[in-house]
Amino acid sequence: DRDSWSRLDPASHSAAADFLQSHQFPNSCDNSRQLVYTFSQGFGMGAQAHMLSLAMSIAIVTNRVLVVDQAVDWWMLDSSLCQDGDLTWTCLFKPISGCTYHSGSNGSREQEYRSFLNRDAKDDRVLLFGWEEQTYILKSGLFRGDLLKPVQSRGVLWWRSHVLRWLMRPKSWLETRIHSIQKRLNWPGVGDREVAPVIGMHIRHGDKLLEANHHSVSTALDAAKWIA
Repeated sequence: DRDSWSRLDPASHSAAADFLQSHQFPNSCDNSRQLVYTFSQGFGMGAQAHMLSLAMSIAIVTNRVLVVDQAVDWWMLDSSLCQDGDLTWTCLFKPISGCTYHSGSNGSREQEYRSFLNRDAKDDRVLLFGWEEQTYILKSGLFRGDLLKPVQSRGVLWWRSHVLRWLMRPKSWLETRIHSIQKRLNWPGVGDREVAPVIGMHIRHGDKLLEANHHSVSTALDAAKWIA
């Protein structure tokens, strides 16, 4: 729980993962406060991962369980890859919560639940975090730097990296496919599954400047060296 985690060494990778697992899989979903995430049809893979990690951070800070709306498909997924018609995050990755949520069959917002942005709804058990909420939070910068006390000294980069690492735990079929590709590429350490760690860097050259500040490649490389 939140208190026991604060007694652990926040530099521990397993401490962060154990906390997220415990927080996201409560003993009772009926009594848990929830933040319902809806997949935006305007986000690609990187933006979706970024927004989902931000939503998880917000859920943690506001003491809510992050739940994905299973009724809203993610446009990037190929139905031939997904089992049981699951076209959400859990087609590729392990479940992020033991709690579930289904909006109307057409993905409409249920009237009994209110928006996360509604100040009068802050005490509601279930709040919605859809396209309107996501874009507002993204553009306003709200909650971007909010952290629980155990990780404040580590910073946002450390925390969000661990959140993403936990969110993107591949399902067995995807992990098998990844290792198959790595083997063909002679990836170091694939034989014993102790794969060499990698830092992936996505450098934008398009319209990202419309919503973000410009940073040189050397700045990004300095950050990568610091992470390594």
